[in-house]
Amino acid sequence: MAHVDPSVVLLSPLPEHYPLELLYTLWLQSRTETPVVPVEDIQLALAHDMYYEDTPELFIDPQPGISFRAYYNSQIDLILSIDIPLLESLVFVFVVEGMTISMREQLVRHREGSYWLQSGRIRDQRTFASRGAYRTPQGIRGNQELEGMWVRSMTTVQKMFNALLNYGMTIEEARDILPAAQTHRGSVTMNYRALKKMIGRRTSFIAQSTNWHPLLFGLADAVNALDPRLISHLFEPPEIHNGTYIGQTNELENRRRLAGDDPLPPCPIFMKYEVSQYWDFKHDPYIFMKEHRGDVENPFLEYIEYAAQYVKLWGEQTFLDHCWYGELIVKHAQGRVT
Repeated sequence: MAHVDPSVVLLSPLPEHYPLELLYTLWLQSRTETPVVPVEDIQLALAHDMYYEDTPELFIDPQPGISFRAYYNSQIDLILSIDIPLLESLVFVFVVEGMTISMREQLVRHREGSYWLQSGRIRDQRTFASRGAYRTPQGIRGNQELEGMWVRSMTTVQKMFNALLNYGMTIEEARDILPAAQTHRGSVTMNYRALKKMIGRRTSFIAQSTNWHPLLFGLADAVNALDPRLISHLFEPPEIHNGTYIGQTNELENRRRLAGDDPLPPCPIFMKYEVSQYWDFKHDPYIFMKEHRGDVENPFLEYIEYAAQYVKLWGEQTFLDHCWYGELIVKHAQGRVT
């Protein structure tokens, strides 16, 4: 079975490019009148654990007795937490392998980046099914009947595609029959500010983010390997900013889900801040969810299982602080609840 999920390789920047030191240098020159400090001086001061008395020119304001490392880290946390044009100075170049056509079409809607994609003339489309160059949806994996139908469908499309080419049809016309699940590779160039904006849209409980999870996890792993601080503000849900609840972005959709008008469960952040404070939760949550989503056999368990998919994306602390039954959701994601 072709259980292909996208993988991400970060080509630039690399650790030796000192990306955060660059941000600090640009921040420093905008907030002082001192001469511009080379990035190498920032790196040197960090390496030798210097203090304010050693390098006062690296501080925005006087900080007697304070180490440059501590001051630098506090300023970097501040820079990464706010939405300012400075963040556009940090540019990432990723290669995404195993990207489906449908994922590509969603990705390129984010116009803040630039994309360079593998041509269909390079990718051997005549044998895509034979090579397993397609993705099986997460939702049917493990279902032998549906997976078998999926594989047979891919094989049938491949045969039809080759038949059309053998008949004399041009590849430009014949490829219209190819499935959106077919995979290829492409590069993405995007600055940090744009990356925050794109990920912020796709970490919502509503915005098809489960389809995005493999790509988002790949991006997170690549950026985390560069510097863990870079992802500290990337994967907050849109309802949370710097650890504080700021309001709902999809209240109408969540109320439809709670009422059972949508087959998916409501957002756990919505449940905590917009529902629990208005409803009596003293009685069993199973009963509460059954009253609202009666068409589902076990709506509370469905809610826990679905929300658990987001723990890796949002982080455990977000669930513990901002989600209805967040502790139980975290335990389920850790495999401690069956």
